[in-house]
Amino acid sequence: MVKKSVLFFLSVLFSVLFAEAACAWTYDISLGYGRSKEVDCNYYQQGAMLDAQAFPFAKLDKTLIFGLGLSLADWHAGTNENKRLTTAAASALFRAYFAPPAAHKFRPYLAASFGPAYLSRKKFGEREQGSNFSFQTTMGLGSEVKFGQRELDFSLKLVHYCNGGIFKPNQGINILYVFSIGYLFG
Repeated sequence: MVKKSVLFFLSVLFSVLFAEAACAWTYDISLGYGRSKEVDCNYYQQGAMLDAQAFPFAKLDKTLIFGLGLSLADWHAGTNENKRLTTAAASALFRAYFAPPAAHKFRPYLAASFGPAYLSRKKFGEREQGSNFSFQTTMGLGSEVKFGQRELDFSLKLVHYCNGGIFKPNQGINILYVFSIGYLFG
């Protein structure tokens, strides 16, 4: 199942990247690592997250932009059972910059995203979802930094998975700290 998720993610990613010929989009590819402890559990969970983001929509103003994102993650719990969870998600996202993006080499922002997600298992650590379908929500802050002609993106975010009460049980899964480094192009 992991192979199918990776193949799906890569095919959508390359489709989005090759659409650049038709639109003047900005892209962000980032790789992150996260580790945290659930508040009511006695174990740590950690893992890696690959994000691809495209910002094709017109900017509402110079400091607020909307886009589309895809993510693939592999999480591990420090328990004896239900140790591994792979997720794939598509999301709508926005970034709110503190200053007009073209004005600075260092551009801090707040970011959030929300969208459907597929979970490879219903149980992860001591947490359980009623279905493999879930929602992925992220909230965080970051900064785009220019180094000559190159632009890097540094971010710290919270990742949350839950099914919104559609299925029972709905024990949310939280990765409180995911630090990502990305490359912007387009």
